[in-house]
Amino acid sequence: MIATAAAADTALAPPGPNGTRTIGLVSVRGLDSVPFATGRKFKLDRFVETLNDLQDSFEFVCEDDHWDLGTYDATHLYRNERYFKRLVETRERRDWDAAIAITAEELENGVFNVHRESACVGVVTANRFKDYLPPGGTLYRYLAYLVICETLCLLARRQFEHREYKLCLFDMCERKSDLKDCLAAPTIHPDCLVRLRTAFHEPQIDDVYKILGYVGTSSLWKLVMRGVSEPGSGFLLGAIVALATSVVVELSVAAALIVAAGVMVLFLVVMWHKAVRGRPRRPKRAGKVKRWRLLLSDE
Repeated sequence: MIATAAAADTALAPPGPNGTRTIGLVSVRGLDSVPFATGRKFKLDRFVETLNDLQDSFEFVCEDDHWDLGTYDATHLYRNERYFKRLVETRERRDWDAAIAITAEELENGVFNVHRESACVGVVTANRFKDYLPPGGTLYRYLAYLVICETLCLLARRQFEHREYKLCLFDMCERKSDLKDCLAAPTIHPDCLVRLRTAFHEPQIDDVYKILGYVGTSSLWKLVMRGVSEPGSGFLLGAIVALATSVVVELSVAAALIVAAGVMVLFLVVMWHKAVRGRPRRPKRAGKVKRWRLLLSDE
């Protein structure tokens, strides 16, 4: 059996000299072969760096070893006691506050994440993640959403998740398509926010919103591709091309380039507004994300 800790509110207690909580992330079986963007593969250290750049309340670190826990079958489920036991052993050896394994394999019953909050360990999966990405979404943003949900449950040693569909970070998403809606406009339901405030300080919650803001941000390239694929936006893009062509005929090359650039900027502003209008709304003291940097990056 797994050695479990008593369910207690430890999130408010200062965990260390810098006041941050340490969450260890472990790569399991084949995750490094999962493509997240054009021609590139998922890198756990890069993912950890991204999460840490966004906020200061949680220190994410990664385990060097890539676990291989064998073939997924009826005798080796991811909620198996032996599986969580290894996570607990790693967490205790590394002196982490919580440990989260990330795998590309399907989890038991096809869920997105499982955890044992009393032992501060959990698992999230990237299995078929592309089926649940909203326009402009990436594997990094998908995993960031699942990881921060697990992080809060594990550090507070509480079950924040709920079956009700509220478009909330803690939706269980038993209807899998709901996850796509949650990723498109990530936020926390007011009822859940009240519960979070009993376990975390306000600055910690602000930092959670910074990560959610990142999840809901689309990269510049993704926005352009979305515009091309949507009929209304495609019409706008066509108008841009037509206008640029006409000014080339009537004006000098320099003037034509200036006009075309101005119209393209307008196009990108429209697409940007469409992508972020559903971003998480903070009831008060909303944490700010460096959105300009995230817009220009594709992970």
